[in-house]
Amino acid sequence: IVSFLIRANLVSTVVGKITSTPCVISERMHASSHLSEKYIDRPLSRFLARAAMKWIYPHADLCVAVSQGVAEDAIMTSGVVAQRIVTIGNPVNFDKLVCYGASPPQLELPQRFHVAVGRLVNAKGYETLLDAYAMLDDAPPLVILGDGPERDRFIQRAKSLQIGHRVNFAGYVANPAAIVARAELFVSASLNEGFPNAMAEAMALATPVVVTNCPSGPAELLQKETVDLDDARIYDTGLGLLVPTRNSRLLSDAIRQMMASPERRIEAANKAQESIRVYSSRNSVDEYWRMIDEVSRASSLAGSYLE
Repeated sequence: IVSFLIRANLVSTVVGKITSTPCVISERMHASSHLSEKYIDRPLSRFLARAAMKWIYPHADLCVAVSQGVAEDAIMTSGVVAQRIVTIGNPVNFDKLVCYGASPPQLELPQRFHVAVGRLVNAKGYETLLDAYAMLDDAPPLVILGDGPERDRFIQRAKSLQIGHRVNFAGYVANPAAIVARAELFVSASLNEGFPNAMAEAMALATPVVVTNCPSGPAELLQKETVDLDDARIYDTGLGLLVPTRNSRLLSDAIRQMMASPERRIEAANKAQESIRVYSSRNSVDEYWRMIDEVSRASSLAGSYLE
């Protein structure tokens, strides 16, 4: 059994034990920060979710984490031993992305614009992002791709900041790559991630990135794994800019830095596009099959021993 996401992981682990079937669970989010944000007003639900993970996760044969930060958090949050965790990043399909990026966009776009991609929920940090753009009078329009339950609240916030005319809440689009590929800058203010897919795809499309140093994934993709999450400064990794979460002033400063230098944007985007190739679909497939083979072989050996 290979399962994904917390509820499926819990059920699959139990079923695997009952049926003596090898079970691999996959942790897609930085669980501790994700649960804290999701159940911010429901402490009992948060406690029960964490307790269930701590009780059941260690019984899985293997845990796949999508980033090193997720792996480290799983050890602390779920009690999974380090020897039973393997890190495999999400795949980035370069050929398809390039093809989709070259397609005509579904929206009428301004000549210059910045783009953000993600569900309209609090965890994506849109309040910080909008506050940052309110400090940038000279910034081009911001196009936000994605929909979600907080859409109306964010639209109202943009209006209250008097930037409603500069922010396009474009909603769901079938091919976001065609828009991201044409953006001057990709911006993310997320409060938590697991593996930031939209950011990885922006890098693959050679769109320069300014992102928050949230747990977890952005720092790893920008090859700056040792940055303290509480460090209140802008980091230029050479592949993009990394800023602390919930800090609209530093986010606006980072965006302004990128806006000021087309050469800097081009250099960072080209380096990022090359570095992100380590997450190719082929590499991810190979890693998954290697992991499945190891678990299957270990199960067979255990079965032979018991016989």
